[in-house]
Amino acid sequence: MNMPTRSINRSGTLLIIAGILIAGPMLFHPDDTRPDFAFQAAWVPVHVLMAFGSIAAIAGLTGLYGALRSKITAFGQAAFGLAILGTVLFTGLLVFVESTLLPVLGRNPAYGALLSESGPLMGGPFGIAVMGSLAAVSLGYVLLAIYLAASKTISIVNALLFIGAPFAAFAPPLPYFLEIMGGVLFGIAVILLGISVRFGVAHKALKEEMKIQDECLAHAGGQA
Repeated sequence: MNMPTRSINRSGTLLIIAGILIAGPMLFHPDDTRPDFAFQAAWVPVHVLMAFGSIAAIAGLTGLYGALRSKITAFGQAAFGLAILGTVLFTGLLVFVESTLLPVLGRNPAYGALLSESGPLMGGPFGIAVMGSLAAVSLGYVLLAIYLAASKTISIVNALLFIGAPFAAFAPPLPYFLEIMGGVLFGIAVILLGISVRFGVAHKALKEEMKIQDECLAHAGGQA
C-alpha cells in the first residue's frame, strides 16, 4: 500500500472513530437542566470519551484537508479552518471544563452558583468564550458539510446530518432531547464522512489527487 493510500485510509479511520466516540456517548449524556447534572455518574466518562472523539476528528480532518489542499477553494479553506479551530476549542472545553472543573464545582455548595447561566463564570468573559467556541464549531461543520457536498466528497444526506452540530452545541438553551438528537446525528455524519473517505465515493478521487501531489513534489525535487 503506497503512502497516499495509507494517509487517506488513516484519515477515514480516524473520522469513523471520532463519530463513534461522539454519537455513542451522547446517548448517555446527562440532562444539563438538572441541578446535579455535573456530578451524575455518566457525566465524566461521557465527556472524556467525546474529548477523545474530538481529538480523532481533528487528526482526521487535518489529513483530509491535506489530501484536498491542491484544489481546495477559498470557501473550503475557510470551512476546514473554522471546523478544525472550533473542534480544538471544543476539545479544551470537554477536557478542562466539562470533565474536570464542573464536577468539582458542582459537588461543593459554596461554588454551586458559579454554574448558573447568570453566575460570574457563564455570565462573564468565560461564558462569552464558551459561546464563541460553540458557534465556531457549529458554523465550521455546517460550512464544511456544504463544501464537501458541493465537491462530491460526501452525499447530500451525509451533509444534511451535520445540522446536528448546532443543535447539540446550543442545548441548553435548546431542549435536552434536541441536544441528544443533534449529537447523535452529528456523530453519524462524521462516521459517514469517514466511510466515504476510507471506502466510499471520495476514496478513489482523494487517492488520485494525493498521487498527483506526490508526483509534482518529486518532479520539483528532481529539478532542484
